[in-house]
Amino acid sequence: MGRFDAPLPIKLTDSMFKTWSSFIKRRECASIIALPRFDRLYRIPQFITWYQTTIQDNTQCVSVSFQALASEEWKSIKHSLDTLRGEYVHTTFLVNDPEWLLNNSPHIIPELSKYIRQRHPSTSCIFFFEKNIYDPQYSALLQDYPFIYQNVWYQRLYDREDMLHFTQYLQQAHSLSIDQTIVLDILEHCGGYFCLFRESLRYACEYHVISYTHDAFLFRLRTIWDKFDSDEQMVLKRVVQNAPIDDAFHEALHYLQKTGLITEKMQISVPVVRTYIENVINAETILSLDVRGHIYVGPVCIDTSLSPIEKKLLHFFLSHRDEIISREQTAEMIWGKDRGDSFSDWNLDQSIKRLRSRLHALGIAKEIIRTVKKKGYYVNC
Repeated sequence: MGRFDAPLPIKLTDSMFKTWSSFIKRRECASIIALPRFDRLYRIPQFITWYQTTIQDNTQCVSVSFQALASEEWKSIKHSLDTLRGEYVHTTFLVNDPEWLLNNSPHIIPELSKYIRQRHPSTSCIFFFEKNIYDPQYSALLQDYPFIYQNVWYQRLYDREDMLHFTQYLQQAHSLSIDQTIVLDILEHCGGYFCLFRESLRYACEYHVISYTHDAFLFRLRTIWDKFDSDEQMVLKRVVQNAPIDDAFHEALHYLQKTGLITEKMQISVPVVRTYIENVINAETILSLDVRGHIYVGPVCIDTSLSPIEKKLLHFFLSHRDEIISREQTAEMIWGKDRGDSFSDWNLDQSIKRLRSRLHALGIAKEIIRTVKKKGYYVNC
């Protein structure tokens, strides 16, 4: 057989597809998790071709889109599935849009379960999910339908050798001449995301410069970020901040480690993704004053989260950004010129300490208020 899947190494596709085919041979259902929608457009047809030419048994593999069936009535959907099955004894439906099924027609799931388990036990499904089906929002919907969890396989980010092979494929397919140093730089920054790697390479070939900040690239980064649910985004932020992760986020952490985006050493494996998350955190934690003197972190007013002294301090600091403010000025602002016994160095130190702790609890680095030795304080935000 020729190299039908040149974009990826034969060794990789063989390993991947042998795992998928093992579910089919056992007449079992399976869920493939974290395979991006763009990749599905290629991998599912490739798998069907691979299965027909490699396994060569009496099983039919058919790609199915429930959205494309354009019906919410089970009777109509059943008729379509029966038509696709035809005269084959064994059929496996490769469902390329299970999220649509869950979000738009969840009433179809119990009927599909009966169809597979009771009426046609020689029929199975492989569901290709972009989301984590162990996430509570999905597991709550699916807990009564264990056939979806019968086998679960995680798609990891592609490794270095896979990406280098992909580069060679692009060079041959499009007659490109690409400087190897450019390829290695892009690979170092984009990791195992094909969409990021491809866009960076396209830009470099067109404009003869490497960029990770042009609009098309940032759009792809934002798309990747938006695919994560709120728990996953929280975990990624905490990893970037080197902050502890609560037990409540264990499933999200487990999922991100399974896909390879978070390493065993609790680091983000793709530098441009890490940089994007840092920018998201910065945008969410920008301190600002509005015209009425209200204090905001990003779009959220935090006045009620601060004590009177904390609010006065922070308002004062934000009004003197990028300036060194003496301890005397700071104390006078809090306690006035006639401070009397209200002021002491200890009182001032404790007030600054409490404000830093309060900001840290709001996701802002304590270091935003810097102590300048023998001069006072400096706020840069």
